[in-house]
Amino acid sequence: MEALARWNHPRRGLLTPSSFIDLVDDAGLDMALGDAMLNSACSALSGVRSRGFDLELGVNLSLGQLTTAGLCGHIADIVGLYAMDMSKVVVEITERATLACHVPRGCPTPEETLDELHRAGACLSLNGFGAGHSSLTHVRRFPLSSLNIDRSFVVAMERGAEDRAVVEVVIGLARALGLGVVAEGVETPAQLEMLRRLGCGRAQGPYLGRPVEPSAVADWLLDRRGLGRRNPVH
Repeated sequence: MEALARWNHPRRGLLTPSSFIDLVDDAGLDMALGDAMLNSACSALSGVRSRGFDLELGVNLSLGQLTTAGLCGHIADIVGLYAMDMSKVVVEITERATLACHVPRGCPTPEETLDELHRAGACLSLNGFGAGHSSLTHVRRFPLSSLNIDRSFVVAMERGAEDRAVVEVVIGLARALGLGVVAEGVETPAQLEMLRRLGCGRAQGPYLGRPVEPSAVADWLLDRRGLGRRNPVH
């Protein structure tokens, strides 16, 4: 499961991060939002575990968080409060949050923080692979566990041979490097079937499951478990 931020705005309705994350960063509220997100997600997973599911938790970290001293220990403390292990935490990296930047004196670089998180047992996953200009540099730079294929290639591969070729190349690269691979943004059964044929082991997107409230996660999983018995998903 991936922890996603939403803002229930009184006039504009439910907003996704693209509408407000820059405001959060500019206001210096990324640590506060990150803490709230992680506590909420870990609390939800505690209830899910009590019903027989042991899941990994995907979290995104901002540049401000990655350059905050002691972030790894802080995350480990929150995770530990809910009797979770750091090996269940998947830190999803974006190119924006890891590009070279001015780091305040005395603060760690994103690379140092991510290396510390990796040593603490967390998994590192590169988001949007293929869309960024330095994606291959990131593969060499960080101790990654998996690559997330950018959704722009996934949604276009049904009608574009070039996009399908990019997806196939990324899957092959991940396999050659001993990394996992996740396809982002799957919208149709045809896309999912194509990914299966190409050997992609994991996928996410609106066809597989839309965002749900934390309290609804366990019931959603139980429903999917029942579907899986009748119509296995490989």
